[in-house]
Formats: sequence, structure tokens, C-alpha cells
Amino acid sequence: MKRKILVITGFIAILFLLILPSIAISIAYFNQKSLTQKLVRTLNEQFVGELKVRDSHIAPFAQFPYISIDLEDLVFYADKVSQSDTIYYAKDFYAGFGIWDLIKGDFIVKSIKLSQGDINLVKNEAGQLNILTAKGIQTEDNDESSEGFNLDLASIIFSDVEIKFEDLGNLTTLFFHIGKAEAGLKIDQDQIKAKLISKLIFDLEVEKEPTFFSNKHVSLNFDLLYDQAIQKITLKRSDLYLEGALLGVSGELDLENDMDLDVRIQGEKPDFNLIAAFLPQETGDFVRRYKNEGEVYFQGRIKGKSAAGQMPSIALEFGCDNAYFLNPSRDKKVDDLRFAAFYTNGEERNLKTSEFQLLNFNAKPEQGIFQGKLIVRDFTNPYIDINLNADLDLDFLGEFF
Repeated sequence: MKRKILVITGFIAILFLLILPSIAISIAYFNQKSLTQKLVRTLNEQFVGELKVRDSHIAPFAQFPYISIDLEDLVFYADKVSQSDTIYYAKDFYAGFGIWDLIKGDFIVKSIKLSQGDINLVKNEAGQLNILTAKGIQTEDNDESSEGFNLDLASIIFSDVEIKFEDLGNLTTLFFHIGKAEAGLKIDQDQIKAKLISKLIFDLEVEKEPTFFSNKHVSLNFDLLYDQAIQKITLKRSDLYLEGALLGVSGELDLENDMDLDVRIQGEKPDFNLIAAFLPQETGDFVRRYKNEGEVYFQGRIKGKSAAGQMPSIALEFGCDNAYFLNPSRDKKVDDLRFAAFYTNGEERNLKTSEFQLLNFNAKPEQGIFQGKLIVRDFTNPYIDINLNADLDLDFLGEFF
């Protein structure tokens, strides 16, 4: 008897699990065209720019267990007239709905996935961001809710997305090549908690010229808290992997106070991968060829307002003690390596007032000594001060390198 009850119960449960998704998919299927048209029309009434979607269809497994509507070839233009300046494009933009919500007739977006997209962000000299201007977001009271659609996001996913951020105020351009990024969200009244996990490649250009900070492989595991009441984002102690080197990151961003930043970065690792991660790719690869170990440290702080063309102060400190480098293929070793290095972007917080110092440099090859210091001021027209004390065996250097 018990066996028969269990079989019947199991059959009903399976039937229930099959019927509910089928009902939800049917509801989404019959409503997706009208919902898509209504969404685009309502948003365009609010936007300065223009949102367009080529077509839409049901994608039940794109964000399972959510039932998704795929907005195909979604594009957002900066204005309604020329439609020449594309702010973002997505080959597929999935809006995911809960099964039970669809059955109840509540079209609440629970998850968003953007696949194969490009996002082009530009901040002008006055600190205005093109995407906010195009969406008509000028005050914190602006309401972006759309009739027919409600947002209660649990996750946002980027897959194969290119992001370009150009700051015309300081002539810098950032490129983010995102393989996959996923943010899990939890909304509690005025607070939004986010868990961000991402892998990407990062490039930095200054005045449209590549910098040494190019083609950097980055992995993020961030815990974020956004307090809507005070317009502040808090980054709890989180992990950032740069070229495989682990850094601890924490800080705050005050959105209402000219994007006032206070970010701290710290890393400690017993080899030079930590420092090699910040070097140009060719130099970093060269350093990694050698076996090395030592008391290596890195710490930095980015602090100050970053809106309206303002630049925060940047202060970095790194170095090592009791370190060595070994060329394993030739069994040649440099011992007793130590130094302390500092960087700041200076009083005016630009390349002209930037300064780099490499102090108390000491290295002991098999024979002789190498000591010195290096100071570089004004990165636009560099002044270089070098002080060296070297007694080296040139044959050893040739064999070591």
C-alpha cells in the first residue's frame, strides 16, 4: 500500500513539474511579441536615444530555471535622429521570468543575460556619461520603470562582451574584453548586495597610445553593497587576480559626491609574480622565466573625486627583501636582492606631476655587488636621476641572462 502511494505521489509530482513549465512557456510564447513591442515603445518614450530590436523569440533554456525572451539584435542609439552613435549592441539579450510569476500573469524580470555585445561609454569633459544622457537620466528621482515589465533581478550575466570606456577629461580609454561575468543580486529594501565573478582582459590607453598596462588577464571575485539611500557603493574585502597574482581589494565609492573614491589594494606573495603582473607583458614574461623567491609586497590606494574631469590621487608602494633570482638552465643565481619602490601621480594628479622612485636597490651576484637608486619625475618630459654603484663580472651577466 505504501509503495502504491509513493508511486502515485511521485507520478503526480513529475506531472506537476512537467505541466508548470509547459504552461509558463506557453504564456511567454503567446505574450512575447506584445510584451517586447510594449517594452521598446515605453522605453523610447522616456529615452532621448532610440532602442531597437530586430526580432524576439522564446528561449526556455537560455537561463534555466527562468523562462527567457530573447531580444535579437538589440541596439541602443544616442539619439533618435541620426542613429549613428551606437552606445550598446547585443546579438542576444535575454530577459528571464520566473515560472510561477508567468503563471500568475506577473511579468517580472528576474534575470538578464547579454550575449555577444559591445558597449561604448564616453564621459565628456563636463563629466557627463553618454549612456545616462541618452536615457534621459539627469536626476536621482528619475524613474525608469516600464509599464508591463517590472524588475526584481536575481542575476545579470555577460557573455562575450566588449566594453570601451573613454574619458575625454583625462584622455584615457579603458577596454574590457569579457569572456564571462556573472553578478548575483539580493535586494533588501534600500540595499542591493551583489556577488560579482568575472574573467576578462584589460587594456589601458592614454591619448590613444597603448600603455604598459595592456593585455592584462584579470579575474574578479567581488562582494559589493549598494546603499540607495545614501548613494554609496561599498566593496568588501575581495579578491582580484592580475596575471595570476592575488591582490586584496576593498573600498568605497560615493556616487553623490562627484564619484568620490577610496580604494585600497594589497598583496603579499613569496615570489615576483606579484610585481611581474604590473609590468609590460614582455618584461613580465621575462621575469617569470627565472626561479625566484623573497618577501615581496605591494600596496596601493586610489582616493579622491573622479567625476567632472577630476582625477583621484594614486599612491603605490612595492618592493622586496631577502630575495633571489635563479636561472635554472644555467645554475646562475643573484642573491640578497632588495629594494623599495614608490609611485604617485603628484599634487596635480596627472602625468606631469607623476613621480617614480626606486630606492635602496641591492643585488649580490656570485661575484661583485650592484647597488643604486632611480628617480623619474614628470612623465610628459621625464627627468631621470640615476645613482649606481656596481662591481660586476660581465661574463657572469652574459651567462645569467
